[in-house]
Amino acid sequence: MASSLGGLLHRAHALFRALLTNTRSPVYLPNELVSDILSRIPERSVRRFRCVSKEWRALVTSPAFVGAHKSRAEPFLVVYSNPCEGLRLIDMDGEVLRLISDMRGCWSPVSTSPDGILCVTGYLDSYPGNAVFAGLIDLGTMEAVVTRLEDNKAWGFGCAVPSDAYKTVRFRDHISGCYCEVYTIGGGDGWRRRKSHPLHYKYDSFENYAATVNGVLYLLARAKPQGMDYVLRFDIESEEWKNNIKGHQMWTSGGMISA
Repeated sequence: MASSLGGLLHRAHALFRALLTNTRSPVYLPNELVSDILSRIPERSVRRFRCVSKEWRALVTSPAFVGAHKSRAEPFLVVYSNPCEGLRLIDMDGEVLRLISDMRGCWSPVSTSPDGILCVTGYLDSYPGNAVFAGLIDLGTMEAVVTRLEDNKAWGFGCAVPSDAYKTVRFRDHISGCYCEVYTIGGGDGWRRRKSHPLHYKYDSFENYAATVNGVLYLLARAKPQGMDYVLRFDIESEEWKNNIKGHQMWTSGGMISA
């Protein structure tokens, strides 16, 4: 099956090249037809087609195409390797879709969003000690974002509403306050510092202390020095804080957030 698919892709690639370079009898392919054809082929081949032209690169990296390609993608397996190798993404035919060499270590899947964002946690072989890291992988573009889960740091990720942009948010408890940083997956502008919460809170790095619902990140925290538990709310779209939800000793009684 893999060999026949490979032959089909090779012939399709040759055909597209011929159509684009045949100046004596040029053939026009509507963008809708090109998009429909490319949305049905494996992700690795889509990445190769970015080199055909600037127009095709813009097409296959557009949010509409990425969404259509994700909806038609076949299931895949995530295999985390030994510390000497990176994280491998493997499809159902056993073909390695991508080897993320920067993620050498031991990783375990945590969750996958409906839109194809994979969350993993684990250890980096290149980092000394027992530091735990979280990784977010866009299964459409194969972009990977890795952040360290430091002491007194919490994090979460979700889809902004209504822009549908995926973002990850991290918080770090510090003597001078809480640092809040936001990273937009696919945005290309890195981590951005955002306004800290007006009150001083203690955060925890366990995944059961944060959840995202309808574009709002809910985070379990404890106010200092009062010791009262709260559920903080952070709007992922506007990247601003919303009103708190006051809790009742959720931290000390083993409370957690789930959605």
